[in-house]
Amino acid sequence: MCAVRESKMPLALLALLGLVLADGVQAQAVFKCIDRQGHVAFQQTPCATGQAETVVQIAAPPRAQPSPEYYRAEPRNEFTHTRRTARSSTVMSFECRTASGALFYRHGGCPAVIGRENPKANLHASRGEKVRARRIPRAEACRGLRSPGRKGREYDDVTPTYEKNLGRDPCRRY
Repeated sequence: MCAVRESKMPLALLALLGLVLADGVQAQAVFKCIDRQGHVAFQQTPCATGQAETVVQIAAPPRAQPSPEYYRAEPRNEFTHTRRTARSSTVMSFECRTASGALFYRHGGCPAVIGRENPKANLHASRGEKVRARRIPRAEACRGLRSPGRKGREYDDVTPTYEKNLGRDPCRRY
């Protein structure tokens, strides 16, 4: 190896350590040679005559350990309510049907009455239609939400685009 000035010694030492460690996992001996002008060199062969020699033992690196398993919490979906039956782990939603035959789907439950003037606000519930609810698996409700041309679509539980982009769409897995 070429002689290295003392000001660059840490860089040369790091490079040498990298080469030695990349070579294998066994402990290695390195020779530190200092010539008469004070130049320092690290090499794997003994120093030439007339140079001060020091043997540096480089310990073997520790054995590689497997990466730790970190806990990853499932993202909470605060937008919708998840309902599960007691007997199984099937996520449930609701099929809602009005007396006039309108069919719509909800994930958090059906209202008792749907108002005729403003279906979302339910302001005129006293003049509205009664709603019958039936629990169904979430996958079936999501298929129903995607069905076109159904009377009652205006009452569906629709997830806004922003919530879908955040991964909060209750139908994204179905």
